[in-house]
Amino acid sequence: MSSLSIEDNNYLIGRIGRQSVRCLIDTGSGYSIIKQSIASKLKLKVKPPDYDQRNELYAANGSVLHISGFAEVVVHFGTHSILHEFTVVTNIDPHVLLGVDFLKENGMILDYSNSIVTFAQGIACAPIFNHSKKVLLIKAKLI
Repeated sequence: MSSLSIEDNNYLIGRIGRQSVRCLIDTGSGYSIIKQSIASKLKLKVKPPDYDQRNELYAANGSVLHISGFAEVVVHFGTHSILHEFTVVTNIDPHVLLGVDFLKENGMILDYSNSIVTFAQGIACAPIFNHSKKVLLIKAKLI
């Protein structure tokens, strides 16, 4: 069993490369996003948007998020690794946001009534604790 941190019932602590990162689970965002400065720090290869792709998104508060490109990122949660394309933006806080695209593609199920996050078609699950408990356990099923 591996352990990860969680905060305020909405953040998972994952790992990209050797760096631990706070990942906001955001069911209101259609896109998974990583901040440009973090992508640079992690030396991620960022592909600029094509001429026909959008170059900005809008945050929930109405502010404009400037897209600098897209990056294929491997995010590790305990012993489980997920490859996903993130939209890279210059101006966002938190630094990593897991949007609906990430949740759907990885079969993540957020069950707040039972405080469980399940992903990878049930291969891994994670109990959600409140912010006063800083440990999130990931349990993988044996195949």
